[in-house]
Amino acid sequence: MIKQKIVIIGAGIVGASMAYHLAKRNQDVTVIERHPEAAREVTEKSFAWIHTTHRVAPDYWHLYDASLEEYHTLQQELPELKIHWNGALTWDTPPLREQPHFQKLNREQLEVLEPNLLDYPDEAMYVSEEGAVDPIEITELLLNKAREYGAKVQFDTNVTQLQQEGSRLVGVHTSNGFLESDVVVLAAGAGVPELCNPLGYPVPVTSSPTILIRMKSTSRRKTDQRRLVSERSTRCVAV
Repeated sequence: MIKQKIVIIGAGIVGASMAYHLAKRNQDVTVIERHPEAAREVTEKSFAWIHTTHRVAPDYWHLYDASLEEYHTLQQELPELKIHWNGALTWDTPPLREQPHFQKLNREQLEVLEPNLLDYPDEAMYVSEEGAVDPIEITELLLNKAREYGAKVQFDTNVTQLQQEGSRLVGVHTSNGFLESDVVVLAAGAGVPELCNPLGYPVPVTSSPTILIRMKSTSRRKTDQRRLVSERSTRCVAV
């Protein structure tokens, strides 16, 4: 792989993952983030749920399936990465996909699996393969590993303009000066249109308002790995 200067705009989970995998392949990587820390926009507020079963358009099913394998591979590469593969229970809202590994549980089975629920449905779907991560923790881990491979990260830095010559992007103007690049990766979420519009490339990315509710239980049963993952209980997003 030819070594290139790659500028990644945005230090969320996407930018951090790109930085890690590119730096690991001996690329000259620089990550630019406008906030003083990583994962302070969409990533921080995400559900951080690794799943294959719920409201996903059929065209993207193969990506969600592949993500499970990729996360297992990443966990083998980075043993310090904490992924809680505790599965998920779903009822009332049926999953959009039917898979052989789905388990339909009756009320008695649910009481054994999750004995602390106040009210039980007559039946629910259980998928043991799904998991969750701490979104900030995994982003910071990937960035730190990218640094170990030589990547540079600039926090508190605003990108003001993309520099184009002909049909190529040749660099980015920032609040700390100009950065030359062979490749520019836009991982800035809803900030991407503002960067692309002056070049005549409208990108239809908009914000998605949500309500974020966080709850903590009074105790955690660490020995029962069959329970719902705690991260899923404490980081709930409703659109």
